[in-house]
Amino acid sequence: MATQQNQSSGQTNFSELELHNCAKALVQAIQQMRKQADYAADQTVSVYLTDKPIIRRMLKVHREYVTEQANAADVVQINLDANIPIPKHAPQQDFEIGGQTVRIAIKRD
Repeated sequence: MATQQNQSSGQTNFSELELHNCAKALVQAIQQMRKQADYAADQTVSVYLTDKPIIRRMLKVHREYVTEQANAADVVQINLDANIPIPKHAPQQDFEIGGQTVRIAIKRD
């Protein structure tokens, strides 16, 4: 299903299937990063994500799923344009999620 742009409001509408697939892709990316950073699967992490429309909408619907599946204590959206940085020493990587490049960082709690 295609993503539709609402021209008058500037908001993007995503289908439930797109949001679900993005949530699964996000969890998979976080798990990949955990493995690369040698973080134990049972250790909680804080997850930092660049603020993108698909991420905002997906987290409104699937935050609990992402938090549980990624064993995350917190999921934080970061606005790089507002000079709100990702924590310096947190491993970070860019992933393509829902057709948008999203920077993900994880930090052990």
